[in-house]
Amino acid sequence: MSAMRLQEASDLRELAEFAKAIWLEHWKPLLPEGQTEYMIELFHSEKVMREQIEKANYHYFYLETEEGRIGYTALSVKEDQLFLSKLYVVKERRHQGYGGKAFELIKEFARDHALPKITLTVKRTNKPAIDAYLKWGFLITKSIDTDIGSGFVMPDYVMEYSL
Repeated sequence: MSAMRLQEASDLRELAEFAKAIWLEHWKPLLPEGQTEYMIELFHSEKVMREQIEKANYHYFYLETEEGRIGYTALSVKEDQLFLSKLYVVKERRHQGYGGKAFELIKEFARDHALPKITLTVKRTNKPAIDAYLKWGFLITKSIDTDIGSGFVMPDYVMEYSL
């Protein structure tokens, strides 16, 4: 496995297309009809990313290796925590340790910003992601159901990692 780095995304249109491809491949078979496309527009569009950067202290990064871009992450700096909003790896690179490498870089980012913990939400039925987060030292702190509109609900766990 090659070295990885976080590369700040400068072209949000390009990132939105990259995110869309990953989301369609990963989530379309797992979510109700229409929800994947709805969530892409709601959470991964260029417009939403720009608003998050401008208003919610988000940072979008590509996960890069010598082979190129293998994923992306979105981090939001809050007053007392880092919110890990997104962490996705392309299908061809999943289950090869790149998620764990990305998490090490995310922990560095949190330390650089003097944040004592990292939080995230994860779909309660996304066992592979939950297992990875537990392996990395996250704890499940609560279960939530978030109405995201258009009749869709996100059944998530809130997870926390203390630095």
